[in-house]
Amino acid sequence: MRSTRWLGGWLCASVMLVASCGTGGAASTAGGTFTMAVPEDPGNLDPLLASSGLTRRINRFLYDPLLHLRSDGTLAPGLATAWITTPTSATFTLKEGVTCADGSPLTASDVAATFGFIADPANGSALLGVAVTPGVKVSADDAAKTVTLTVTDPDPFLARKTTSVFVVCRKGLTDPAGRQRGGHGTGLFKPTEAVPEDHYTLVRRPEYAWGPGGVTGREPGMPASAVVKVVKNETTATNLLLSGQVNVAEVNGPDRDRLDAASMFKREDHTMIGELFFNQADGHPGQDQKVRQALVAALDIPELAGVIAGKAGRVPRSLVAQEPKPCTGDAVTRNLPAHDPAKAKQLLAGGTPRIRLVYLPAYGEGVAPAAELIAQRWRSLGVQVELKSMSPSQSKETLYGTGTWDVSMIPVNASLPSQLAAFLSGPNPPDGNNFAHIDNPDYRRLVKQAMALPADQGCTRWLAAEEALLRRFDVVPFSESPTPVYGDAVTFDLVTGGVVPSSVRLTTSPGCARARAPRLAEGSARTRTASSRLLGTTARGSVRSPKPEPRL
Repeated sequence: MRSTRWLGGWLCASVMLVASCGTGGAASTAGGTFTMAVPEDPGNLDPLLASSGLTRRINRFLYDPLLHLRSDGTLAPGLATAWITTPTSATFTLKEGVTCADGSPLTASDVAATFGFIADPANGSALLGVAVTPGVKVSADDAAKTVTLTVTDPDPFLARKTTSVFVVCRKGLTDPAGRQRGGHGTGLFKPTEAVPEDHYTLVRRPEYAWGPGGVTGREPGMPASAVVKVVKNETTATNLLLSGQVNVAEVNGPDRDRLDAASMFKREDHTMIGELFFNQADGHPGQDQKVRQALVAALDIPELAGVIAGKAGRVPRSLVAQEPKPCTGDAVTRNLPAHDPAKAKQLLAGGTPRIRLVYLPAYGEGVAPAAELIAQRWRSLGVQVELKSMSPSQSKETLYGTGTWDVSMIPVNASLPSQLAAFLSGPNPPDGNNFAHIDNPDYRRLVKQAMALPADQGCTRWLAAEEALLRRFDVVPFSESPTPVYGDAVTFDLVTGGVVPSSVRLTTSPGCARARAPRLAEGSARTRTASSRLLGTTARGSVRSPKPEPRL
C-alpha cells in the first residue's frame, strides 16, 4: 500500500534570475537566518515516500534532483551536468565533486539506488507512476559517472520527471528514520533541529558547489540557516510578515490585500484550488454518470470559482494548472455544462442520492464557504448532503484507505499531463493512485497515443484526453487562482509554489525590510528587534501558532 500521496501539489526546482524588491535595488546581507512560515507540520520528510506539496517544499532545501526545471519549462543541470535522451531512455552524467551531507562523495550507483527504491513496488512510494515510470530499468557506471533510465514504452517527459525526484545518499536507503528527519541529503542545507508542531532548523552547507547556474554555498546574501516555522493561521502569518518575524509566507485569503498594500516582495504561481471528483467505486452514487451530470448541472461553476478563491479565482482551461506546463490549450470551457437546475432535477427523477462531500480547509479560507454553497445547491434538488471537513492526514486515509466518501473537493495539482494520468486511470488503492476509481477507455487510449509522441507534438491528444474525462463528468475543475508567496527582507525565485533555495538572498533594502506593521491581531506576534530584522533572523519562541495537521 502506498504510504503517502501526490495530492495538493508537487513542487519542482527551478532556475530564475534573482529579482530586486519592489522597484529599487536591494543590498544583500551576508549570513543570517531565513524564516519561512508553513501552514502545517510536515511530519515525515522522507523524500522517497512523502509526496505532499508541503513536504516537498521543505525537501528542496535538503535534497537536489538530477535536473532543475526553469520557469520556461526547459531543463537545467542539477546533480547531472549533461544528459542525453531517446523516446525510451535518458542517460545523465554526474557533476564532479558532489558530496552528501555527511561529506561522503555521491556516486552514480547512489543516484541509481534512489530511482531503484522508488521503482520497486514493494517500497510503496507514491512517486511511482508519477515521477518514476513503472517498470523502469536503472543502471549506473561509477567510472563514467553515468546513470541511465530505460523504459519499455515511449515517455516524452522521462528527463523532465527527474526534476521531481530528490536524490538521497546511499546510507539513507537503509535508514528510514534518518530520511524522515530529512537526513542523508544532497542539497544546499542539512537539518539540525526539529521541534514538532513548532519549527525545523536547517543550516547551509558551505561546501555546496553544484547548484543551478553554478550557484555555491558561499553566495553573498545567502542565509547561513533556515527555519521552517509552523504557522497555521493565515492572519497570524500575515502579521508575522508585517512585523518582520518571518521572511516568507504563502497567503491566499483576504489578508493578501494588507500585504499588497505594504508593497511586499511577491512571487506568484497558479494552482488548482477547486476540483470535484466523484467516487465511482461500487455502491457509490457517483458510479452513475447521470448522477454525476445532475450534480454538476446544479452548480454555477463561475460562481463557485469566485467563492472559493475570491476575485482572483477563475475557471481553469485545463486539468493541468501549475506552470510551466507543456500544453496551453483549452480543454475545459466547451465541456463544462451550463448551470441548469431544471436539467439536474430531470436527471434525478428516478431518485435522489445521499452524498458525503469531503473537503480540506487547509487550501484556503474560501473552501468551507464553497462546500456550503455546493451543499445548498444539491439540497435544493432533494439530495441529502453530509459535509465533512478533514485534516490532510484524515483526507489521505479517507481517499486512499477507507473510501468513505462520495464527492471530493480536494484538487490534484501537477505540471505534466502524464503525472495526472496516474490519478485518473490505472490501479485503484491500495495498489495505485486512482482514488476515484475512474474507468474511462477513451482517456486511456488518448493518453497512450500522446505518450508515443514527442512532448512538443502531443498536446492535441493530451487535451483530447482531458476532454474525454470532462464529457463523462469524471472530474470537474472549477477554480484556479494565482497563489502568492510574500517576502520581507528577502528576495527569492518561485516555480510551482516552491521557493528555490539557491535563489534566496537576505536583503537590507528599505523597500523590503522597512517596518510596516499595523495593529496586530491579539496575541498573534511581537515585533522583532531592529538588529535581528536587518539580518532576517527570527525572534524565536515569540509566536506559537495553533497546532496544524500535516498537509497531504
